[in-house]
Amino acid sequence: NSGPALFVRGDRNIGIGTETIRQTLHQHVSDSGANYHAFTNSTTGTGTTDGLVVGISGDEDALIWNHEDEHMLFATNNTERMRIDNSGNVGIGTSSPATDLHISSATPTITFTDTDNNYDATIAGLSGSLILKADANAEFGTETIQFHTGGSQRVTIDSSGHTTFSGNIIGEDIKASGSGGLTLQTDEGTKRLVITDAGNVGIGTTSPTEEFHMF
Repeated sequence: NSGPALFVRGDRNIGIGTETIRQTLHQHVSDSGANYHAFTNSTTGTGTTDGLVVGISGDEDALIWNHEDEHMLFATNNTERMRIDNSGNVGIGTSSPATDLHISSATPTITFTDTDNNYDATIAGLSGSLILKADANAEFGTETIQFHTGGSQRVTIDSSGHTTFSGNIIGEDIKASGSGGLTLQTDEGTKRLVITDAGNVGIGTTSPTEEFHMF
């Protein structure tokens, strides 16, 4: 094309390949091909697989592509906030991510907001503990924490702390904390068997007075 390739307007905005300049620097190609800016230096080299490329692909995807075996950093307020290292691990609050996603802060927290109902749920780490919160704002009182495997709900913890299992409980010990003992009940909420903290077993009664009390 023998026409002009570079346009500078009176407001000092620059157009490359276009006279219709929308930004301080506006680069345009006249077909649907890729349109990139390349950044290289004497270390990266200047080949087609060197340096950093920013632009849009031939499929109109936004693209930031680092050809080098180095990290990508993201910062605000003159402080690094996130990086993608050269192995693909993502670090937020850390410059040395050890896993696929590594979040580091005094209380690292992920918040999930259901915009249909304004529910918040959070996953947080605190003093070596993993904390799961459903309805983190304590607004509704109807929330549950659910565990699914094989496409089915297996364990549910409701807003009162009651835990429902779908399937078998396998293990050597079943323990109840506190002074309330252990209760087994059926679907309709009726208590069928009670083991008190004193070790008394009751069937048909919630207050067994003997080691084995059937009512």
